[in-house]
Amino acid sequence: MAESSNDKIQEVGKNIQEKAALVWSVADDLVGALSHMSMVW
Repeated sequence: MAESSNDKIQEVGKNIQEKAALVWSVADDLVGALSHMSMVW
């Protein structure tokens, strides 16, 4: 029983890491676009 709950915890942690990586990727893209726009202005 403990083995399956550990597996579930690891799976959820992995999903969170993937989502965090996606969020940071989008944030980096937005920051890049905003800094480019501020250079244009």
